Amino acid sequence: MRHTHSTSKKISDAMIPAELQLYVTVEESLWSLSQRSMKSAVDLTAAFLKMKGDERFIAEAIRNVNFRRPTNVSVLVEFLKQLEKACGIKFKVDPNPSALIPQEMKPFMDQILNDNAEKVTKIKNTFGTSPIELSAIYGAKKCFTALLDKNGGQITPDILDAVVSGGNSDILDECFKRGASFKGYLMAAVEFHRNDLCDIFLEKYPEDSTTIEFPVALAASNMRAALYALQFNKIDFPFHEAVNGGSITMIKYLMETKGMNVDCKGESGRTPLMIASSIGEYDVAKYLLDHGADVNAKDSTGTTAIIYASYYNYLPIVELLIERKADVNALRENGENAITAAVAVNALEIVKMLRWNECIIQQKNADGVSNLKVARDNGFKEMAEFLKNNGATD
Repeated sequence: MRHTHSTSKKISDAMIPAELQLYVTVEESLWSLSQRSMKSAVDLTAAFLKMKGDERFIAEAIRNVNFRRPTNVSVLVEFLKQLEKACGIKFKVDPNPSALIPQEMKPFMDQILNDNAEKVTKIKNTFGTSPIELSAIYGAKKCFTALLDKNGGQITPDILDAVVSGGNSDILDECFKRGASFKGYLMAAVEFHRNDLCDIFLEKYPEDSTTIEFPVALAASNMRAALYALQFNKIDFPFHEAVNGGSITMIKYLMETKGMNVDCKGESGRTPLMIASSIGEYDVAKYLLDHGADVNAKDSTGTTAIIYASYYNYLPIVELLIERKADVNALRENGENAITAAVAVNALEIVKMLRWNECIIQQKNADGVSNLKVARDNGFKEMAEFLKNNGATD
């Protein structure tokens, strides 16, 4: 993706299209979830699901909040229980390892949660800077300052990461007072959905504005930041980047509002379906196919979506593409087909699927080497046996 320099406008300056306003509002309510906002967040999310039916969008946001907000895990669990009662839809969250505090750290955590600087500094620290980082993440300003002083005042990159993760403005100010620089941390703030910090960083380091990556912001459930990048940074292939970000919401917006073609060509002539097939985005691939994507389109090397899915070993997508009448015998310009691609990465189940759908098994790779020889030379014993039993020769 190529960028040109953008203005130093703030994330909060991003224009939210009417079609995406509800999405942004719901997303931000999940990121700011608290006991106080619980009922309104449940009501808003339930209404959104009833109106939009977009469970994937909510599931992705919940996954990101769970991963990026270890301090909010118990609140999130309670929210999901209430949401299920409100709309009958159950969302699952996996345990967040970063929310699990080792038993040895409990004495620190007891003081950090109460921001007791006097007591926290008296506990013997055998965990390096971990207590300082926890203080930053949990917003314990007094503990953070006291522990920082006790450890010589050095602010390490790990501490800066923790400050961004926690998003506490007082702790951020303390770091600035001590001469710390957050240059280069704008994308971290985007991924942690600390948009207030993003605005501060953009004001201090306006040259960092072009580092906001559209697909990363989408994947991190920060649509406001993604829209900032879309509006103020030059993005060569926004449709393809939306696919990279796995955002069906943005894909739909770009198609329906911006009139982008489902088969628009990007770098090297790749279509959005090829991108989805090469990164394992099944739901995105299905959405594109449901909206008319050409299953047999070729890029500048003659590669099709099914060849990409075969090479990157995404069996469900290969099955989907076959269901949608993909040409299993389509050839790249170098003469390789989907089986050739699958053999190269030892994707046996895909080779079986392709063979059952009459894909030519004897095709040679770009170097003129047979599939059977490739399998043998690489020690793919089961692959070699299957190929031989199905008529492949050297």
